Amino acid sequence: TIGLLSRSTRVRVLFCPTLENLRACLSVVGSQRVQHQNKKEIHGQTEARPLLAVLDSLSLHFPTTEFSAQGLSRTFAALAETSSKADMDLVLCECQDSTNPEVSPWNAQVPMLNSTVRVSEENALFRRTVPVKRVAERWFEF
Repeated sequence: TIGLLSRSTRVRVLFCPTLENLRACLSVVGSQRVQHQNKKEIHGQTEARPLLAVLDSLSLHFPTTEFSAQGLSRTFAALAETSSKADMDLVLCECQDSTNPEVSPWNAQVPMLNSTVRVSEENALFRRTVPVKRVAERWFEF
C-alpha cells in the first residue's frame, strides 16, 4: 500500500522515524505549501483541499522525554499550525496494539511536564497526569 501511495503523482509520502524528524518535516511542508497555494481549477471546479495525514505520531513520543502533556502539546501545535498555514485538512491516526487491541493509545496517562523539567518535590504538577486524548482535544476535534 505504501508503495502504491509513493508512486502516485498526487500523494507525497514522508517517513519520519523520530519526533525531531516529524517536527522538521512539518516546518518544511508548511513553508512549501504556502508558496504553492494557488488553487488550480480542473474542469471548472477548484481542486479539493489537500490532506495531511499523520500516522502514529503518539508512538514517536513514547521513547522520549516528550511523552507528556507539554511535549504532546508542542507537537499538536506544530501540526495544527502547519495544516492551517498550508490550507490542508489534518487527520491523525494511531495504529492499535496487535497484542492488546482493546487499549487505545489516546487513553494513556501522561505527566503534565516533560521529565527533563526540574520541579520541587512539593509541586503537584510533576505527579499529576492527564489522558492523551484530553491534551489532543485542546487542539483537534475527535
